[in-house]
Amino acid sequence: MPTQPPLSVRKQSLELLQQYQGPIPPASELEHYGRIDAGLPNRIMAMAESEQGHRHECDQQQLAIFEADLKRARDERRLGQVFGLVIGLVAIAAGVITVLGGHPIAGGFIGCAGVTGLVSVFVLGRVVPGDDASSKK
Repeated sequence: MPTQPPLSVRKQSLELLQQYQGPIPPASELEHYGRIDAGLPNRIMAMAESEQGHRHECDQQQLAIFEADLKRARDERRLGQVFGLVIGLVAIAAGVITVLGGHPIAGGFIGCAGVTGLVSVFVLGRVVPGDDASSKK
């Protein structure tokens, strides 16, 4: 008796993957939800609108915090400049008083320290580390 070749069975499968991004499904999906419960599409839309409103509120709060931080940093810089000016002027005045008191060398050192302090506050104090042109390349 002759042998017959074995039958080969070929099996295929097809997989379909659908994705959507965002809170609102495609219209065909909304239609299917509407068949399940007539109120589901409206509830899904209301949920999406509520989520969008929440995101807008969060963005507004984040922007307000950022603006407050910028204002606080600007105020701190200004306060530092004012204090630097006061300290420098006091040092210069102390140097002048010391010179007038009969100690010109000590008064000169004290006055020069005041001028150096003023220069460093108003010239070097404006240079922020990492904020030069070479770091922006």
